[in-house]
Amino acid sequence: MFISVSTTLCPGTYKLPAGLLIAAHNIILDCNGATLVGTFGGTTGIYNDKYDNVLIKNCNLKNYADGIHLASLFDCSDFSHFNTIESTNITNSKVGLLILNRDGCNQITSHIIRNNAIISNSYQGIFIGNVNGNEIYSNIISSN
Repeated sequence: MFISVSTTLCPGTYKLPAGLLIAAHNIILDCNGATLVGTFGGTTGIYNDKYDNVLIKNCNLKNYADGIHLASLFDCSDFSHFNTIESTNITNSKVGLLILNRDGCNQITSHIIRNNAIISNSYQGIFIGNVNGNEIYSNIISSN
């Protein structure tokens, strides 16, 4: 499902094996306490590879390969910047939060990751590679 305008979800549980794909700059995705459930396969709960100034908040994500994926693996010039993830719970995934850029593309991404619970993910809670300038604070990161 593509999210191309600011969106507030209705509370509840949604089985979304393919997750959500951010498709615009300057939007807000407010999950409003909704739980997004994957199949623990090769999918991502919320994926943003190139859009800037996106706020993702109040989400519960579980059973994804990556709970949230902020990455660009193909082009050094096409990477998301200045995104915020807050008040989100990511559990029972492989990687809770992935912030990754292609090898050789060390970028200042300036994402803010705050007030989240990233718990009981099987590989890593947060994986960061080839990026810098991110602020990560006031999170609970445990049992990953």
